Amino acid sequence: MKRIITFLPFFLLTSTGLVYAQMGQAVDLSFTFDGNIRTYQVYVPANYDGSEPWPLVLNLHGFGSNTGLQTFTSQLNEVADTAGFLIAYPQGLNTAAPDGSEGTGWNTDWWTGRNDVGALNRLIDHAWTNFEIDLAKVYATGLDNGGQMSLALSCVLNDRIAAAAGVAVPFTPQQLDSCSFDNPVPTLLMHGTADVLTPFAGIPGFVLGAMDLAAGVAAKNSCDDISTDSNLPDTNTTDSSTVILKVFENCDMGAEVRLYEVTNGGHTWSDGPPAPPGFEILGNVNRDVSSSVEMWHFFQRFSHPNPRAGTTIEASGNSGLLDRSLMVAGTERTYKLYVPANYNETEPWPLVINLHGFAASSIDQLTVSDMLPVADTAGFLIAYPQGFIRESLGDTGPGWNAGRSPDLVDDVAFISSLIDQVFQEFGIDLARVYATGLSQGGAMTYLLGSDLEDRIAAIATVAATMQNDLQYAPTRPVPVLLINGTADGLGPYVGSDVLPLTSVATTLQFWREHNECTVDSTVTELPDVDNMDNSTVTLLAYSNCAAGTEILHYRINGGGHTWPGGPPAPAFFGPTNQDFHASSAIWNFFNRHQHPNPRRLPQLLDKTVTVDTLEREYLLYIPATYDGSSPWSLVFNLHGAGGNGREQAFISGMNTVADTAGF
Repeated sequence: MKRIITFLPFFLLTSTGLVYAQMGQAVDLSFTFDGNIRTYQVYVPANYDGSEPWPLVLNLHGFGSNTGLQTFTSQLNEVADTAGFLIAYPQGLNTAAPDGSEGTGWNTDWWTGRNDVGALNRLIDHAWTNFEIDLAKVYATGLDNGGQMSLALSCVLNDRIAAAAGVAVPFTPQQLDSCSFDNPVPTLLMHGTADVLTPFAGIPGFVLGAMDLAAGVAAKNSCDDISTDSNLPDTNTTDSSTVILKVFENCDMGAEVRLYEVTNGGHTWSDGPPAPPGFEILGNVNRDVSSSVEMWHFFQRFSHPNPRAGTTIEASGNSGLLDRSLMVAGTERTYKLYVPANYNETEPWPLVINLHGFAASSIDQLTVSDMLPVADTAGFLIAYPQGFIRESLGDTGPGWNAGRSPDLVDDVAFISSLIDQVFQEFGIDLARVYATGLSQGGAMTYLLGSDLEDRIAAIATVAATMQNDLQYAPTRPVPVLLINGTADGLGPYVGSDVLPLTSVATTLQFWREHNECTVDSTVTELPDVDNMDNSTVTLLAYSNCAAGTEILHYRINGGGHTWPGGPPAPAFFGPTNQDFHASSAIWNFFNRHQHPNPRRLPQLLDKTVTVDTLEREYLLYIPATYDGSSPWSLVFNLHGAGGNGREQAFISGMNTVADTAGF
């Protein structure tokens, strides 16, 4: 059965890094493929109501990028609002580039290595399961490595992709030779002649030139050998570029191949945002045409003549990446909960709360922190809460009320309620609940270590310090781990006069004094196992602290605003250290510490017992004060005819008596 996601008018879902309050909604989704959690966002225009199938455009980010940046770069959502189509923004996984560098991206050599084509094929089915999608109108586009993947999809998923497009596509001769079309695939390409990252002329023997690629795809579609060329109007004379349109016509079944040759254009999306400071290498952004508008006008002319039928993707049950929500002070809050496949209910498991940075999302944090493999091996649950849009401050992205502002949502209450909900569903070990976070998520983690110290056993932060305008007052020693880069330009190691951020030294001093640690630390230089990451690691350990706590500080010498061991971030954030895996170090730290006296919760547990081969069910109520240290009385509370255990618990009100009397 299909699970169709529809939306009520005026309902705003704030569960992703980019939310369009006046236009549409962005929805985080995920599925498992080949043992990997694959995540994507679907942009849903405000006028979608699920009453009829809509087209779907896959919009793939480039190498080292992510869904949020592709959303911002392409600005395709604005076109979707008017034209009426859904957009899927898949998140790539860590990928090795031909030059040996690593970053998030796509394996476009579909005949070997990780099966990203298969994952995106599954994504189409997953999206079709959750939305009303016209399978004859599924299109693919992307920038750079994402455009390369778009063309790979047209080659391999020829029975699904109605048309494909790409900007600055680095397609290889081997990929083109391996591409075959059972059905013609209309294709649109855009490429700047001044692109220095993917040269317009190509790289001999390695990357096809834009004209050779267009001609090669045209040949696959049995188009004319010669293109019809036209100079498009130079509507913006200040962008230092013009556009020549080359069209290969008379293709099989009415298909067409187009190449927009952007004279003096860079490695950019036409009419997209300009390159940010420090990224001038990307070059000019043409303003004479809009890549997104041209693509949609092209796509809407074509439908797949015989698309493959959709396959319903069933929910994964009680393991995998689960969507959860709860109400906090009248506001719906959401989070992702990762439950490893080997989870069982025989013993309570730890919970790690993993908080994203400002203007990011729970899915972004899942990708950046790379913590899932650690949870699979070590055996713990991970909650990825979703921050809230801080509308009162005019913020454009979700974040956290890390400063206790009375004008914002209460995120401490949200996290506390989240712990309650996960406990009721999975019976987690309340003495082993931990919090970690990146950037502003790290700032929120410090607040949890203070204001929720009766629930959080230990904390760890990455690229974050405490706020200098806030009072922190935990009532017990709290184990703390800090990871900070000395070249962090967004959360400076020495603090900030612009933002209310203390220095790393001041943050360390606070926790060292609070935990009554000795002044001296043990200093260890970690091996420089990756001498290409432009950084090294120094570990400062304060172990002689009260109540067996400790403080660890991983100083990333030359490191940026990044999560060590995770996928390399865009250059703007600085180097990503690869000498150690931050999530593994964080878990090893957490695993050494338990809460000495965590706040307990009452439990109403579903139990079964077999009597004379019959399985009988019963409920067991355990008051929060029960700790198993001494025998307690047991009361059998039996329901009447036609009733059940839960009704009897409600009618009798005996649980309240048990809370006080202790049975």
